[in-house]
Amino acid sequence: MRLSFYLDKPQSPRTAVMINVAVFGQRLRFSSGISLEPRHWNADRQTVKSTDPHVNVNARRLKSIEAFIVDRYHHQLQASSKKQFDVESFRAAILTFLNPDAEFTDTGEFVNDFNKFIKTYTLRSSSGLVTMKRPSVRSLQMYQLTLTSLT
Repeated sequence: MRLSFYLDKPQSPRTAVMINVAVFGQRLRFSSGISLEPRHWNADRQTVKSTDPHVNVNARRLKSIEAFIVDRYHHQLQASSKKQFDVESFRAAILTFLNPDAEFTDTGEFVNDFNKFIKTYTLRSSSGLVTMKRPSVRSLQMYQLTLTSLT
């Protein structure tokens, strides 16, 4: 696996830092979510220069992305020792890490989204959290019953 960072459009006044992952003959490209001026990018080292006002935040973001991708690759490589490496699930895991809100799909109906929230909220793994929030859970369940009876 090869991992590299590059600027999307180096001639533009401001551009996105892109991620290129080459794995088993396939090239996967992602946006890192970082946008900066090309003069703040060190192409040889693939890092943000110290002239960038947000150098620490951007450098930490790139390091966390790199660490996640490498860790995920090794984890999935060990898991797929008996079968073929699944590039699509690797891509999906990276996309989920880069954009955690992508999993949310708006159904367009408040009642369905609210019911999904109630089911998720009341089935927490930590019993202490639910016990602490029991009055809130009860009031939310009462509200859900009211909504259900109205529709």
